[in-house]
Amino acid sequence: MRNYLPKDYDLSDEEWDEKYLRGCKEIRGSIDQKPHFITRSGKEVVVDTTERFELCFGGIGLCPYNAKWLSPPWPDTGLYESYAIDAGTWGFIDTEGNVVIEPQYVYVIGPCGYYCKEDYYVVAKMIDGKARWGVLDHTGTEVIPCQYTAIQDTKYDVVIFQEEEKGLYGLMYIDGTIIAKPKFAHIDTWDVDMHKKVLAAGTDIYFDGVYSLEKDCFIVPCRFAHIWFMDEYIEADYPIQSDYEDFADDIDYTEYLVILRKNNIEFGGTEYFDYAGNLLDKMEVRRREYHKQIGISKEPRK
Repeated sequence: MRNYLPKDYDLSDEEWDEKYLRGCKEIRGSIDQKPHFITRSGKEVVVDTTERFELCFGGIGLCPYNAKWLSPPWPDTGLYESYAIDAGTWGFIDTEGNVVIEPQYVYVIGPCGYYCKEDYYVVAKMIDGKARWGVLDHTGTEVIPCQYTAIQDTKYDVVIFQEEEKGLYGLMYIDGTIIAKPKFAHIDTWDVDMHKKVLAAGTDIYFDGVYSLEKDCFIVPCRFAHIWFMDEYIEADYPIQSDYEDFADDIDYTEYLVILRKNNIEFGGTEYFDYAGNLLDKMEVRRREYHKQIGISKEPRK
């Protein structure tokens, strides 16, 4: 399994500006309400749109033709159609003002490359009346074809994707190679850890477990409300009473109670696991953490 870890994490302000202006010399205001910029060769380019315009990091300009600028949707709820219908279309120009991708995308989110070697855009096309999502790289190539119900980027060069048939989520590399097939009711976006090859996910929408990408199975069962990846161990918190109350006025709360009883899950409390999935002694973990806090690096003498 490859390591796709965060890159360019500590860019200085100067390096960040240089990355942003790669391919052009200067981004200026508007002419007749149309944005324009100066290329590296000194050419002045006026973008033929009165909508919001951005110049992408990798040298390809993001140009909304008749597209509306919408806040990014999240894949937690599954389908994206309500965000994309009647949104118009987006196209791309290069840094000399030439159209490189004709208007065809109803949604563009990005760039999603803040932690990655290159920059990527999550995009959507309308296919057979439905929004289908994929990923563009900085050259405008669809590295992940627009065929998924939902896609969400992570802080690594991997994305969470959802297929329509069962509405389940999986994980893939940015080049489209599948890491974990769709088998999860949800994946917590910020709890994908490619360093440790684990992710927090659930087989139902209510509870989390820890899935090992190396072992291809859950090493912590799906019976917890929150999962925390610590340096040396995994902290797993059981649901608290307020978690139940969140469902009290929802039609799903009965299913929530059934799962609680089926798995003998009680409210409150915490369990600790190592990264092999072994249950750890609570008092021992807390004792070690206390010693760290007060600066004791070795076991005290008896």
